[in-house]
Amino acid sequence: MSVAAGAFVEELREIVNLKHTMRHPMVQRIATGDFSIPELRFFAQQYYQRTARMFPKLVAAVYSRTPDDPDLEHMLLENVVSESGFLNPDREHKKLFFQFGRALGLSREEIERARPVPELQAFIGWRDRVFYDAPWLEALTVQSFVFEGQNLKRAAVIAEGLRRHYSFSEEDIAFWAEHASEVEEEHADVGPRMLERFATEDLTKQRLREIVAEGVEVYWLVFDGIERGAATYRA
Repeated sequence: MSVAAGAFVEELREIVNLKHTMRHPMVQRIATGDFSIPELRFFAQQYYQRTARMFPKLVAAVYSRTPDDPDLEHMLLENVVSESGFLNPDREHKKLFFQFGRALGLSREEIERARPVPELQAFIGWRDRVFYDAPWLEALTVQSFVFEGQNLKRAAVIAEGLRRHYSFSEEDIAFWAEHASEVEEEHADVGPRMLERFATEDLTKQRLREIVAEGVEVYWLVFDGIERGAATYRA
């Protein structure tokens, strides 16, 4: 990666780091074991609606709008295959998430039918506009920096908190461990690599700065909303 492209990537990462969701108070409460099981149930139901329900389809939507580029196509398709469990059905991300739900006493139906909190409803509308209507490079940048760029560290914090303070098995928390692994790092790598190739104009770079900053704010509000809703179940 060129010096200029590397500096731009680091600039976007710094925008994310200024308000990284691994430091959100709700995530920190899970990390310290201060989140009750009823609160965790509510969290799981909402978190699924956030992206776990739709993520392979969202990546596929970006893929369908990208220019002809073998490297880009391969990386996005690999992401879809991994998330959907085509090569390893036991590691399908939805299946792993439902394992976590069962450990909390939630059925698949209870997770899927959960009504998103208003902040999450607003986020879903924003997310869908980006992934289905915005220029493909904006969608890819949001995917790589705002979503998967935060997943690795946030999932690691959550996984460690669940291990230390709750009576879950490794299978129960496999969803979080998977997203704290090198798999997620590989998925997030597509954005930085493609920015070097396609984000060459100053106007394009400025728009990507804006969409990442906007995404970080909207994403933080989702966690605010889930924390607010979970407070109803606080012991």
